[in-house]
Amino acid sequence: MRPLWLIFIPLFPLFGFLANGAIAFQRARNKGVVSNLWVAVLGCTAPILSFALTLKVFFVLQTGQSLSLPHIWDWIATDDVRVSLSLTMDRLGAVILLIFTLLGSVTALLDSRKQKTNKNAALHLSLLNLFVFVAILVVMSGSLNFLSALTREILWITGLAVVLIALR
Repeated sequence: MRPLWLIFIPLFPLFGFLANGAIAFQRARNKGVVSNLWVAVLGCTAPILSFALTLKVFFVLQTGQSLSLPHIWDWIATDDVRVSLSLTMDRLGAVILLIFTLLGSVTALLDSRKQKTNKNAALHLSLLNLFVFVAILVVMSGSLNFLSALTREILWITGLAVVLIALR
């Protein structure tokens, strides 16, 4: 089965990263007027929506169906090499994805309460959403070339940045 809604699982945290990243960029230039309440809503809604879709995937896979989107985007295309993004899900991947999205949602909720008065809350939640996005791609990616070339570096950098900003 080729459900197009499968692509929204990684896109929700990507949207949360871009939206809160734009707010953090405006705040860094002293032009930000968005309250921390909206930052928290944007930062928490994205992983929660991904978790809800992951629950749907989990229950669909329990019926014995397989879910995949075999070709979404060509990252590198030459005569000899083709590296493209494809998303696949199996039962084990769904369980791991449930854990990642649940932990991302709980972390975002707890951090949004802690970051009420912090001026770096938008940056922190933005990087947390980027971390969740990359973790989701690690689980869902059907291409090992795409996975190893793009996500490994982003995962380590965003994880380190989230920890450093939280300790600040």
